[in-house]
Amino acid sequence: MGIKSLGVKVSLIVAVMIAIIIVVIIYIVSTQSSALILDLTAKESAAANVTLNKEMSRLQDNALMRANIIAYSNDVIDAILNEDDDALKYALSHYDEGLDSAIITDVEGNVILR
Repeated sequence: MGIKSLGVKVSLIVAVMIAIIIVVIIYIVSTQSSALILDLTAKESAAANVTLNKEMSRLQDNALMRANIIAYSNDVIDAILNEDDDALKYALSHYDEGLDSAIITDVEGNVILR
């Protein structure tokens, strides 16, 4: 049972062409959407990385500043020179707000107090 009518043949060819065009459009949109999503994700990741680096730098600067303040404190210096652990703990207690832990070392890196 073959297709005998020319109109049916033309309609079938047009329907196949429309289906092919739709598949091609879906493929192009899908590919471009994936590329766009990857690009946006990369840009957001880069921005988040910059923000994280700035925050880490700020925290590091604050920690170094605080360490310098503690290191040049007369009470801390005197306690270390006198090898008085109790006086050192007391001197450090003035700086313990927001401080999770502290390690006191000498110039060579030997731990004096944790």
